[in-house]
Amino acid sequence: MHPLARIRSIPALLLGLSVIATTQIGLAPTGFAAAKSSSSFNEPVAIAASGSYVWVANVGGNSVTELDAATGKVVRVINATADGIKTPVALAATSTNVWVANDGVRGSQSGTGSLTELNARNGSLVRVKTDQLDNPSAIAVSGDAVWITNQQTSVKGSVTVVNAATGAVTRVIHSASDDFVGPVSVVSRGDDVWVASSGGNNPDGNGKDQGSVTELNSATGSVVRIVDTRTAQFDTPTAMVLSGPDLWIANLDFSSIVELNASTGALVRFIKAGSLDQPLSMTVCGADVWVADYFSNSVTELLRSTGKVVRVVSSSLKQPGGIACSGGHVWVTNGPKNSVTELRASNGSLVRVIK
Repeated sequence: MHPLARIRSIPALLLGLSVIATTQIGLAPTGFAAAKSSSSFNEPVAIAASGSYVWVANVGGNSVTELDAATGKVVRVINATADGIKTPVALAATSTNVWVANDGVRGSQSGTGSLTELNARNGSLVRVKTDQLDNPSAIAVSGDAVWITNQQTSVKGSVTVVNAATGAVTRVIHSASDDFVGPVSVVSRGDDVWVASSGGNNPDGNGKDQGSVTELNSATGSVVRIVDTRTAQFDTPTAMVLSGPDLWIANLDFSSIVELNASTGALVRFIKAGSLDQPLSMTVCGADVWVADYFSNSVTELLRSTGKVVRVVSSSLKQPGGIACSGGHVWVTNGPKNSVTELRASNGSLVRVIK
């Protein structure tokens, strides 16, 4: 079975984090048994925070909602035809710009998708790009480069690198050695970029795509290493975050987290907590890693230093997909409820539910 087919048994398309501010749920559920859409949200999935604002991608509404992080109030909903926002599945935000990965058409095959760049100060359109993109699923921004994963490049997958200042494509990474099969998440820091694939290297030879993580040199795009099931217990990776010296990867099918040393690729620990139930996205808030657990209708807070569970929060959450941190608060999208839940990172208490 193609790796994406397993994940899309969750209402299909929830998956797109960068060290700046993104959420990636590179396999974004669609077809929620959703509440009636509000004027602000329509199947919200991805979420990103930067400075005083929080940005939410609405996969059902073909729109992006901007929130004031201090008050939770809606600043604007961006959905003009010219903005090119169509099935947005991932976001990345800086203080100046917001990038939106548009899958294109739900359930579409190869040859669709685009990248929308918005001005973070006023929500105006900077540009829409369609070239060298093919069902984009995740975004990371690092320095002058925007990294976008593509799920459908001749079935295998690829990574497109765009100049953040000009929007020009500087490189497309797609070779027999990179192991991009259903790439669903990308993160970057310094000289390195990591790409998680939901399928990929299968040393067991059992016909099952178990997933892998490919580390790239950010300057050249060349492969530094590939970490597969010989090192880590991967089974359909869905999201990644960098925290301190380590890389954290969420496993959908194992309902677990793999922690790797980012410098060496060595396994640090395998986290299998009872509260983890098909984790879709993660964010770092202070000293902890927060995980959105789709089927348990909850988020799990893990202590970065030990991987131990700090708390599990389920208040006002329903099939959480995207998760982000801003100003000591954790923001979570609830697709079926067409809402965003805001929590205090210090104690997990509810701040508000935004509808």
